[in-house]
Amino acid sequence: MKRFDLDEKQWTLLAVGLIVLHALMNLLWLQMDRTPPLSDSIYYIQGGFKLLANLQNDGWQGLSSVPELTPHRPPLLSLLAAAILPTVKNVPDRIVWINAVFYAGAVWISFCFARRLAGGAAGFCAAMFLMSNPFVFPYLSDFEAELPLMFFTIATLWFLFRIAAGAGWSDFIGLGFCFAAGILLKWLYGVIVFVPAMAVFGLLLVNQKDPESREKSWRRILTAMAIPAVIALPWYAAHYTDLIQYQSEVKRSGLFTPFHEGWSVYTLIYYPLLLAYKIKIFHLITLLAGIIGGVLLLGRKGESSQRAAGMLLGLSLLTPWLFFVINDHNLAEKYLLPVQPILAVLAGFSIVRLRPVWRFRAALGVFVLFLLIVLHGQWGFFGSGRNAPPLIQSDLWLKPQTGMTRFPIRTPRREEFPHRTIAQTIALQYGGKSKPPKVMTIPNLPFFNAFHLSVWLQAEIPKAESLGVSRYRIILDLLFHDFLIASSGAAHGEIEHRDRVDPYRYETTTRLAQWYESSPAWLMENHRLINQYDDPYDESVLNVFERSGPVKKEEAVEIIGLFAEEIVQYDFMWDQIAIVWKRLKESVLEERAKAFQEALFYGGEQTAEQLFESYEEGRIDLFPYEQYALAVKAGQHRRMPLMQNLIHSIVNKKTTCAAAAKRLLN
Repeated sequence: MKRFDLDEKQWTLLAVGLIVLHALMNLLWLQMDRTPPLSDSIYYIQGGFKLLANLQNDGWQGLSSVPELTPHRPPLLSLLAAAILPTVKNVPDRIVWINAVFYAGAVWISFCFARRLAGGAAGFCAAMFLMSNPFVFPYLSDFEAELPLMFFTIATLWFLFRIAAGAGWSDFIGLGFCFAAGILLKWLYGVIVFVPAMAVFGLLLVNQKDPESREKSWRRILTAMAIPAVIALPWYAAHYTDLIQYQSEVKRSGLFTPFHEGWSVYTLIYYPLLLAYKIKIFHLITLLAGIIGGVLLLGRKGESSQRAAGMLLGLSLLTPWLFFVINDHNLAEKYLLPVQPILAVLAGFSIVRLRPVWRFRAALGVFVLFLLIVLHGQWGFFGSGRNAPPLIQSDLWLKPQTGMTRFPIRTPRREEFPHRTIAQTIALQYGGKSKPPKVMTIPNLPFFNAFHLSVWLQAEIPKAESLGVSRYRIILDLLFHDFLIASSGAAHGEIEHRDRVDPYRYETTTRLAQWYESSPAWLMENHRLINQYDDPYDESVLNVFERSGPVKKEEAVEIIGLFAEEIVQYDFMWDQIAIVWKRLKESVLEERAKAFQEALFYGGEQTAEQLFESYEEGRIDLFPYEQYALAVKAGQHRRMPLMQNLIHSIVNKKTTCAAAAKRLLN
C-alpha cells in the first residue's frame, strides 16, 4: 500500500506541473475571450494611458502625474497598466494576461504554505482548491485590484509565517515591499493583514528574552514598516480627505449594500453565506473539513510556528469580517476575492488526518472532482452557453444566486462588441489633428457607454475624451464636441433598477436618446451620420455623428431648451449657458444669462422686475428657454397673466422646450 503514497518532492513536482498547466490554460482562455474592460477596470486602464501620454509629451517629468492617475484609488495598478499596454499594442482588453500570472503566484504560495504546515498532500489539495475555485475564474477578464491582492495577501501571510518561525532580514524586506504593493493596490489589503502583522510582531518581541535579540527584532520590524511608509503612505496622506469623501458617497448611494435601512443582524452572516454560494458545495465541504483538520493539527499538537500560522489564518479572516459587519454600507462581492488563498490553505488540512494510502486516494479524488469543475466552468464541457444557470432567490436580503449546487459557466466570449471599431472609425475620421477629439456619448448600456468607450479611444488617440451625461457640463458637451454617439432603441441599461441609479442621468439619457433618434433639423444641419452599429446585447442601434459645422445660435437655443425644467432648478445650468454665449461671442446673451441666474437663485428681485418690464414693453426678444424661466419666476411673483402669456407663446412654437411648457401649463 505504501506505493500509493508520494514523497514531498513528488508532491511538489506534481503541483508545479499542474500550476504551470493551469496558468497556460488561463492564458489561452484570456486570449480567446473578448470581454471589454468593465467597471473599475476602466479607471485603471485610463490611468495607464494617461501616464503613457504624459511620458510621451513631457518625458520623465510626466511621472509627476503618478499620484493622480486614478480617481479615488491608489496608482499601482495604473502603473502596471502603463507598463503592459505597449507590449500588447495598446489594446485595452489584452492587458489582463497579467491576471494569470498573479493567479498562478497565489496558487504556488498557497501550496508552499500548506505544504510547510501539513505536508505535500495538504499543499496539493490547497493548490487544487484555489485553481478550481468557481468564484475566482470569472474575474480573470477584469483588470481590477482584487485578483492581484490575492497574490499579495497570501504572500504577506507567508512572510509573516516565516518571520514567526525565525526568518532573517530578507523576509522582513520582502514583507515590507508586500506591504507597500498591497496598500498601493487597495485599502482592503490593510483591513486583511494589519491585525495579523501586529500580532506576529508582538509575539516576536515578547519571545525575545535578551535585550540584544529584542533590539535586532525591533530594527527588522522598523525596516519592514519603513518601506511602505516611504513608498505608499505619502499617497494616502495626500488623498486622505478625498478617500473619506468618496467612502461617504458610497455609503449614501446604497449601491453596495443589501441593508438599505441600516445595520441588521443579518450582516453577521452576509459574507459567510455569500461565500458559501460563491464557492459552491464541493469547495464548501472541503473547506469545512479543512478547518476541522486544521484545528486538530495546529491547536493541540502543533509546533509554535504552526500555532502562529493558525493565528495568522484565523485573524486574516476574522478582522475583515468584523470590519464589514461594522461598515455594512460597502459589501461588494469582489471583496471576498483576496481571502480565497487563505481558504485554500485551510482546505489543504482536509486530508491531513488520513492514513497515507487514503490521503493519496483522497488527493486523487479531489484532483478529479476539481478538474471537472474547471472543465465545466471555464470551458463548458458539461453545459451549454456562456451564461450562468438561472438565478434563484436565495434570501430576502441576499442577491439572487445560482445556488450551491448549480455551477456557473463562463466560457470565452468570442463575439466582440464594436468598441474598438467605433474608436478606430472616429480616429480615421478625425485624422491627425493636434487637439484630441471630444466624443459625446449618450447611451448608458451595460456593455457600452462613455466610460467603456474611453479606453478604446485613448488607445487610438492619446487624451481623447469620451463624455457621458453630467449635469454640470451637459449643455456644453452637447454643443462643443467633435463626435456624437446616440442610440435607437434602448438607451439606459438600468431601467429595472431605476431607484439605484442617478435619477437625473436616467431621465436625461432616455430623453436625449428620444430626441436624437428623431434626427431633428437643428442636429442634422451641423452633423452628419458616419456609421451605425448594432448592439448585440440590447438590440439597439448606435448612431455615430460627426460635427460638420460650427455651433450656431439656433442650435444652442434648441439644446438649452431641452433642459428648460433643469434651468429653473439648478443655478449651475446658467453658468453653462453663460459659457456657451461667451464662446459664441454673444456678450449680450451672456450678460442676460447671468441676469436670469441672479433673478432665479440669488434673490435678485430687482433684476426680475427689470426682466418683466423689458419683456412686457417689448424691449427684449426672449428665446423660448428664457420665456420658460421668466414664466416660472412670474408664477412665483403671482403675475399669472404674464405667466400664461409666456407659456402659451412657447406651446405654440416648434421648440424643444414646448413639452416642458405644456407640463407647466397643466
